[in-house]
Amino acid sequence: MKILIDRSIEANSNYGEPAVQKKKACWGPTTQELPVHGYIRKEPDENSERQRQIDAIYTITKLIISGQLKAYTSREISFESHRAKGNFGTYNALKKCNIIRCDDPLDRSKFHGTVNGSEYASKGGKKDRKAGKPVRITQISFFRFLNELEHPSELIKLRKSIGLTDFEVESLKEIYWYKEVCKRSGSSENYPDIYYVWTAERNGIDVFLTLDKKLVNIFTGIKNEKRCKLTINTEVMLPLQLLERLGVERVDKIPLEYDTFYEMYREIEF
Repeated sequence: MKILIDRSIEANSNYGEPAVQKKKACWGPTTQELPVHGYIRKEPDENSERQRQIDAIYTITKLIISGQLKAYTSREISFESHRAKGNFGTYNALKKCNIIRCDDPLDRSKFHGTVNGSEYASKGGKKDRKAGKPVRITQISFFRFLNELEHPSELIKLRKSIGLTDFEVESLKEIYWYKEVCKRSGSSENYPDIYYVWTAERNGIDVFLTLDKKLVNIFTGIKNEKRCKLTINTEVMLPLQLLERLGVERVDKIPLEYDTFYEMYREIEF
């Protein structure tokens, strides 16, 4: 089974966080307290159901490592990772996973070019606008452009000058899929996540794995619409839903205990 990993999964697969603990050390006749660097287990999420989903990520990474699942990411998803820090720490369960980059439906740089890398990697949502950041050439600005695109055939005619691949031409022919789902999302803030699901759909990936329950509900609602003619092959799932689909009844125990300090160089199989 192929899965496309959402940024929310990557961010929460890091179960440890840096910590410093003072320990006593004897130096001749004196005793001193010295800082020892290490890690502690992250505090559990206040939402216990969400924490259960987070804990299940560890079992999923084991299935990726064993080859039972084939994991993917995309360039647009990676921009979310660039906006964050400390993605793959010592206790990140995805660290040993082989994650393949698949093609985005459309290469944004062919439509929205800029030398401002920071703006290009930005989401361009409410938080960015409130902070006064430039939002002309961001993810959401591009996804709005796609939603407002009335005649994709005009772009297809320019495929050589734009440099469109056959894959991108097919994406433009099927852009109604993306636009129809965006109409049901309620806000342009959801456009990036819907684009990621479209990425999975275009690449024939079975599951888009996320912690975003709202996104799961959007696609569940569309599939339950009696008059909806939209074909959706990719399933949007939470971690525990995926494990249930795979017939996994028990999740693996995460090898980090709460309220325990792990020294920097302590060997723990993770």
